[in-house]
Amino acid sequence: MCRQLLTPQGILSYEIQSNTISILSYEGNDHYLVIPEIIENYFVTGISPKAFLGKRQIEQLVLPSKTTCIGDWAFAHMTALKTLTIPSKDIALGKQVFLDCPMLAEIKVYDLSSGDPVINPDTSPVSQDPALPFYLATVIMTLKNSFLFLPACVGKQNWYEDFDEAVCHFLDRPDDEGFEPVYLGWFEDEDVMATQYPKYTQKKRMEKAALSLKRLRFPYALNDDFRKLYENYIISHLETGVWELLCTPLYAADCSYFKILIDLGAIRENNIDRFLADLNRQGACEAVAVLLHYKETHLKKEDFWQNLDL
Repeated sequence: MCRQLLTPQGILSYEIQSNTISILSYEGNDHYLVIPEIIENYFVTGISPKAFLGKRQIEQLVLPSKTTCIGDWAFAHMTALKTLTIPSKDIALGKQVFLDCPMLAEIKVYDLSSGDPVINPDTSPVSQDPALPFYLATVIMTLKNSFLFLPACVGKQNWYEDFDEAVCHFLDRPDDEGFEPVYLGWFEDEDVMATQYPKYTQKKRMEKAALSLKRLRFPYALNDDFRKLYENYIISHLETGVWELLCTPLYAADCSYFKILIDLGAIRENNIDRFLADLNRQGACEAVAVLLHYKETHLKKEDFWQNLDL
């Protein structure tokens, strides 16, 4: 029997099965939605198939600590969903759970070790690694590796090793692997190759660059072999993906990424002026200051004739 529960700006529909609650559907305008731990004195344990299918207004969604399963297409086509917060336990995933969730950038995992109900999941992450939510979202959205979707294991040494191995395999694959053109009419093949193909390969390059830079920026449980692989990727793809990513607002605002390039010797006399011009156009003042300081202290050549004038 379907029952309903009011949320701040909507309605959750649910049913009681074997003394537990399954969420059936949602209607409303909540942007931030926390699914309750308990409804009618029963724990919420399941998200039914298609429960949030096509709910395009929800940006942040928090699942309760007793969640054990998420059904097929449960979050599919949630085009505004940016952050999903889940408990650190084994959760069975159905098919295409995150289909067409282009904005999903973080899957946060909160700790259950205290045994207490988690009121604010953001206060109890399973790891101090700030990049871990990005990695877990990447597992689903970019690597498409459901075997690494292990909320009970994320943040542990073995999980990082498996994750780094999967990422390095991803880096080795061709940028156009998996490309499938979408025909929206009677288009010639060359039209598809001139529009969709470049966008697809650019997206792949930037995904690879993001993973490599993040792992060097936050090197939790990163061993030397994988570190070298990430460093080599950045150096060899500086002009084909890495710099494109660093010119986006999110990355241009973090000077740490530019310091990584400096430490790797990737900023040189033959590219620094062009890089400075790109960053100036982005209004990335701090990054510009970092590169200018490096240019003045390490790349500036003395002018022989100017020294004679002195």
